[in-house]
Amino acid sequence: MIPGNKTKQLRAHYAKGEKKEALRIASSFRMDITKEDHNVLKKGYECFHYGDTYRQMGIDPEKAIADAWELLGHLPFVRN
Repeated sequence: MIPGNKTKQLRAHYAKGEKKEALRIASSFRMDITKEDHNVLKKGYECFHYGDTYRQMGIDPEKAIADAWELLGHLPFVRN
């Protein structure tokens, strides 16, 4: 585990390209992001665990993960 607060942990996982861990942390954030952004991050993380379920609902899990990862790179608290 990476020491520090959640934002520091998120930055470290993002910098290493650890998508699952970075999205796990980011999906719990509610402050400083819109509800829509929160939903994208949450769906991206859930697709790691429930990919088949999302596929059955007509959602491409790989795309949802990629969309969440891209969004993560644009959030100001990740880029700092």
